Amino acid sequence: MMSRAVHFVGIGGVGMSGLAQLAHQLGYTVSGSDRSFQPNRSPYLELIASGIQITPQDGSGLLPEGSLDVVYSTAIEADNPDLIRAHERGAPLFHRAAFLQHLIPAEAEVIAIAGTAGKTTTTGLLGWIFEQAGLNPTVYCGGALLNWKSSEQVGSIRAGNRNRWIIEVDESDRSLLLFHPTHTLLTNIGLDHFTIDELNHLFDQFKQQTHCLWIEPPEASRYPLPEHQLIGAHNETNMQHAFHFASRYGIPHTTISDALSSFKGMERRLQRIPSSRHLELIDDYAHNPMKIQATLIAAQENSRGHLHTFWRPHGFQPLETQFEALVSVYSTHVKEHPASLYLLPVYYAGGTVHRRVTSLDLYHRLTAMDLSVFYAPDYDALKELLLSHIKPNDTLLGMGARDPDISTFLEEWS
Repeated sequence: MMSRAVHFVGIGGVGMSGLAQLAHQLGYTVSGSDRSFQPNRSPYLELIASGIQITPQDGSGLLPEGSLDVVYSTAIEADNPDLIRAHERGAPLFHRAAFLQHLIPAEAEVIAIAGTAGKTTTTGLLGWIFEQAGLNPTVYCGGALLNWKSSEQVGSIRAGNRNRWIIEVDESDRSLLLFHPTHTLLTNIGLDHFTIDELNHLFDQFKQQTHCLWIEPPEASRYPLPEHQLIGAHNETNMQHAFHFASRYGIPHTTISDALSSFKGMERRLQRIPSSRHLELIDDYAHNPMKIQATLIAAQENSRGHLHTFWRPHGFQPLETQFEALVSVYSTHVKEHPASLYLLPVYYAGGTVHRRVTSLDLYHRLTAMDLSVFYAPDYDALKELLLSHIKPNDTLLGMGARDPDISTFLEEWS
């Protein structure tokens, strides 16, 4: 039996912040810590405003008295001070996905969204469609819906009917295998954390764990989409997937269409940042070749002038394993369009990692092809580079996962 008090190690993470707020709304006493804690920055602002206490990540948040469960994610290193204190206290430890599984009643209907790209937006779309259809779902999503985000809500979760859940599940750490959903929508399979063969095996296994309805891309029909606020062909695909699933579920087409037209999009998924400087600013979470290519195409199609893209790799290992695919995507894009690429160092938030491949390696490989590629060792250098190249009516696109300064930097241009 789990306690009604829970501490989240790394509470500022995309998945952890939403899960913490969901637990809070379901009646848990919630605290958390994060090594990147900044009280005036999202999602910490929203978490604090909702009543969640955030402590230093030095073990001090795990007080010796009282019963307390500890939730962590795959990104948390074994030598984390909070985890060490939890082991010393004998506190129960739960992986993020295991804690989410615990929150879901055994008899609940569970709609899982899986895939290597598009699952966050598709989860958000389905959550919004179901809400607008009056079905009152409980939703757990890996990104914030702009329709739900507020000064006190991170926007990535919705606490509704506890017997009807819509959840995004993660293949990157195989944690999706903890779930046995009634319904699954698989968005796609593309190179990311594993080889295609490994991914096919993983999703085949998950298919065997789905009890009622399994839908994958070939089943998605073409539906007449209404006017909507999203950009990019891949987002139209996401909407088609959501439309198809909602239709199979029994939601009327007029309700689905109305929901799609009022959907404002997802935070950091081709999110347009308002600007008064005659620039188009776009913020996106793209971090693997498949997502980067889709984002670049969408941004290029919606750019009035030159497209300036800066990208920060979110880890050394992903950069190494995806290096050749990244070279192919970036070289093709910069070569074929009026576009420039600016590379930042790999985002490093601590822990033990191998640094065999860096952003400079990618920079040298691309500049050897005589492409418009630049390297910026930090954001100050990036600003100087952009000031010397960017012109009115150009588009500035920031891409990458984990680093909150990507969004902050873009907002400085608004």
